Formats: sequence, structure tokens, C-alpha cells
Amino acid sequence: MLGLNNKILISMRKKAIDEFLFPEEEEFSESKAKMMLENIMNRDNQGNFRPYCFVLFQACQIYIKELKRSRIRRTSIHRQNQD
Repeated sequence: MLGLNNKILISMRKKAIDEFLFPEEEEFSESKAKMMLENIMNRDNQGNFRPYCFVLFQACQIYIKELKRSRIRRTSIHRQNQD
């Protein structure tokens, strides 16, 4: 009904996520991603939310979850190699 699966809107959301989470091809640490997550919903000086803040919030949560999964996997592999 709202047309949220419109190709243009999907592209704009993807661009916002990519620019927010991966500026200049830089990956964020888990701690920095958590800090960003806490600040995503803050309003600017004019009282406006960041464009696509709800999408960025969800994307950041997923990113943190994947970082945790990766860290746990690396730790597990490291432990197996020590045995």
C-alpha cells in the first residue's frame, strides 16, 4: 500500500546504510557500532531525525549481531587450534 518495495526507495535505503555503516570502506569495531546505535535516534539541532534512522537502527543492530557471531566463531576456531 505504501510502496516501500519501490526500487528507488530500496536503493535510497541501501545507500543510506552503506554510507552510515561503511564510510570510505572502513569497518567499525563492535564498540563503535554500539556507540553509533545509541546515537542514531538523536535529533539534530533543528529537531529532525537523521534520514532513514529507523532503517539505520535495524541495520546497525544486525551489524553488531554479525560482529559478535564472527568474534565467537574466531574464538572457537582459535581454541580448537590450541587443543
